[in-house]
Amino acid sequence: MSKKYVEGNLNSEDVGLIIKEIRGWIGINQEGLANAVGVKLTTLQEVEEGRTAHGYNILSKVTTKYNLKARIKIEQI
Repeated sequence: MSKKYVEGNLNSEDVGLIIKEIRGWIGINQEGLANAVGVKLTTLQEVEEGRTAHGYNILSKVTTKYNLKARIKIEQI
């Protein structure tokens, strides 16, 4: 797996795309990932489509489950 970095302002759609990309890296479908991290399939689908704000929670579960590292930087502007 190659390292990928995303910088900038991430919205719900961006987080969903990141989760979808990770799914591709691991080679698992939506149903398999939803089961693996303990969320409903419909929730994962909504996250990947950027239609819900639960993306960061799911991303955290995915990175923990698959031993991945995600960094989120918070700055005062």
